[in-house]
This record gives sequence, C-alpha cells and structure tokens, in this order.
Amino acid sequence: MGKIEEKGNYIMKRLTELQNECPLIGDVRGLGLMIGVELVEDHQSKKPAKKIRDAVVTTCFEDGLAVMGAGESVIRLAPPAHNRVRRHRHRPIDPREITTPRSEGTLTRSWRL
Repeated sequence: MGKIEEKGNYIMKRLTELQNECPLIGDVRGLGLMIGVELVEDHQSKKPAKKIRDAVVTTCFEDGLAVMGAGESVIRLAPPAHNRVRRHRHRPIDPREITTPRSEGTLTRSWRL
C-alpha cells in the first residue's frame, strides 16, 4: 500500500468513526487523499445540509484550512500528500460543533480530528 493510500484510509477511518457520532455526516467517500464528506440534516431523512456545508467551508477558509464544496452538501478534502499521518490528527474540525454560529455564515469548532 502506498503512502497516499495509507493516509487517505486513515482519514476516512477517522471520519467514518465521527459519522457514527454526528447526525450531520451522511456519508464519507473517497479515493486516496481526495475525500468527500456529505453533510445532511439528519441520518433519517438524508436531506442535504446546504447552508451548514457553506458555513463549514467559510469557517475553514477563515481558519486557513482549504476545503471545497462539491455537489449539494459535500465538503471535499484534499490534504497535501507530503504531510505525515500524525499531523492530520491535529487538523481542527468538529462536525458535532458546527451548528454553533460564530458569526453570520461561519461556525465554531473545537475538536481535533
């Protein structure tokens, strides 16, 4: 297994663990380090959480973390291939906290992946 695949598998594993705890994460999918996290209003309806996705993207940008929106409610992650796996654990992101408004259009996060 190559290093990129190993890093991608690690990140997807951690995000999938968060999916079990966070009703906003509807799906986690990807290949290598190109990873998508679909945000939904709840696991039951799977209704896309468009406004929350937009606020997460804005908040990440303001905090210096480059993520992109994709589709209706997907956050696309593409971390650099040269980072060590352990550095990804320190990237601030908490789907359980993203519904706390920090200001108009942005969100507060406090947990580390």
